[in-house]
Amino acid sequence: MCNEQLGQTINDLIAAINALFEADYAIRFRGFSEQHFGFDSLMYQPMVDDYNYLTVAGQPYHVAWKSVESGLPDSVLLDTPYADLPSGLSFETNSRTPVPHHEHACGATCTDNGAAILPVTGGAHNEVYQIYPVQTRTDAHGETERKYAGKLNVISYNRKNVEVVPVPVNGAGSNLTHNDRAAIQTQLNEIYQPAVTSFTVELFNNLTVSGFSPPLNSSATIEMVADYNTSMNKIRKALFQSGNYHSNKYL
Repeated sequence: MCNEQLGQTINDLIAAINALFEADYAIRFRGFSEQHFGFDSLMYQPMVDDYNYLTVAGQPYHVAWKSVESGLPDSVLLDTPYADLPSGLSFETNSRTPVPHHEHACGATCTDNGAAILPVTGGAHNEVYQIYPVQTRTDAHGETERKYAGKLNVISYNRKNVEVVPVPVNGAGSNLTHNDRAAIQTQLNEIYQPAVTSFTVELFNNLTVSGFSPPLNSSATIEMVADYNTSMNKIRKALFQSGNYHSNKYL
């Protein structure tokens, strides 16, 4: 009997949550070309468990994540299925704080119908909050009701700046150009945007290591930092002795 009551209570709770999202349309979020940091939506099926799943306006809806630098503003784009944003649409956080939006403010970058900019603001480090599109409408009894038309998770991180310095060893890697440096830097920044991390990449002069011939035959495991092989130790020693080692850089 208790199990049946518990099961019914859970079903009632799920039904109540689903009812909150019975809007007439779904508002979806996506990354903005001028955003400062990352936007994560479901791209790979093996990661499906990392995203909230809802039914919004009768449609499957995976809740995206937007990462923001702590205390600073950023932006996302929102899309509707209409040529213009619906009347009666507003945005608010999970604490009911209103969130303004800028209709059609993104110019040529907004080629989709109904696209608009929604500003988001970072909170404390690791803080998570939600933004909900809210449809205000009149129900069958003439009463005003509010329905959620989507959801966005916002997470804040303190910004981390990382310097990376590729080190050519005994000529291996010495053919890296400034274009290569720029390409590596761009790729790192794109990959780590969701973690609010910025990379700068510098080129290092060739490092001469006696008794070592590339390539490096790595026997490294997950314990690599604590257990370097002979070749690695030769490179580390030469780098320390060069006078160019910096503990705050990834070399």
